[in-house]
Amino acid sequence: MITKNPYCNFEPDQANIKQLSCEAWRLTEIKALKNEKWIGGHFKLTIFKCSKCENYWKIGEEFDSHHGYYKEAIKLNEFMQLNGEEISFSIGELQK
Repeated sequence: MITKNPYCNFEPDQANIKQLSCEAWRLTEIKALKNEKWIGGHFKLTIFKCSKCENYWKIGEEFDSHHGYYKEAIKLNEFMQLNGEEISFSIGELQK
């Protein structure tokens, strides 16, 4: 089973990452899924694992020079809207 322990359940939005309830400094990067850059901005999708609760997060980061940073995290089997698209997080992404 992928979800080993309950999530850390800190106050959501740790380190200015919307929905993240684990401490950001405990996250270890597992896999970079997307890293698009353009003049004045970028978009990243990365999977992380929490060293405390051992659960996984997919974190999307969007930056543009006019609006700044926007970061959002989702757990397995959740969805988010980011960069004009719906992004999901499935167990299959961990096994690739």
